Amino acid sequence: MSVVEDVRKVVQDLVAPELKSLAVEVKSGKEESKLRDESLAAKIESWERESKLRDEITQAKIEIVRDSLGARIDALGAKMDGQYASIMNALALNRRVEPLERDKQQPASA
Repeated sequence: MSVVEDVRKVVQDLVAPELKSLAVEVKSGKEESKLRDESLAAKIESWERESKLRDEITQAKIEIVRDSLGARIDALGAKMDGQYASIMNALALNRRVEPLERDKQQPASA
């Protein structure tokens, strides 16, 4: 055998299997990385969907509370208006003040 053939045999016997092993490991690492990326992307997408759904539910609840409070405030305002009118009617200030004003004007004209 010549020196070239001996070197070639050593390379084939020692280096080639090691290179093949490294190539397999690199390929395996790439596949594992790809699977992790896909899994992470799926988790992020799922989280985004859940987050959006939670936001929509929260917004709907806020609108319900706002509408309920608005209705309660309107009802309270109407009740207050009714009570004000009732109090003013019960006091009958107009009927009480008119005679006083007439009495006050009469001495002035006399």
